[in-house]
Amino acid sequence: MKSAPDTIPGPDNTYGSGALDVAGAYDLLCPAAGLDSDADGIADSCDNCINVSNGPLTTIYGTPITLGSIQLDSDRDGYGNACDADFNNNGIVDPQDNFNIRNAVGSLNLLYDMNGNGIVDPQDAFFTRTLVGSLTGPSAFVP
Repeated sequence: MKSAPDTIPGPDNTYGSGALDVAGAYDLLCPAAGLDSDADGIADSCDNCINVSNGPLTTIYGTPITLGSIQLDSDRDGYGNACDADFNNNGIVDPQDNFNIRNAVGSLNLLYDMNGNGIVDPQDAFFTRTLVGSLTGPSAFVP
């Protein structure tokens, strides 16, 4: 049986065929209510970087970020890029990770794009260097 098309515009003012759009699904599954430790607009229970801002209210060095940085997780390990400089996934940010990002500066490799601006830039390398010796996360999606 074919479902009837929607007759009321959704949150994005478009009509669909009964399917929720991504924003609507996220709002349904992860309501904004609840503790938000990093004040990024994503409740901790749905945040892939609980202590590092990477949601719709994110600012990097005082500049609002809107270029796809929202919960970006390029290596799909459950940790958002903003708190996951462990590029070799050995559980700790080590000198090898720092070496890898230095070699990626200027590239479009999203794995090393820590701030979600679409390019690996010196800010990404600086941020990674400050994390050497630290663990990734925490994340609501990884125990």
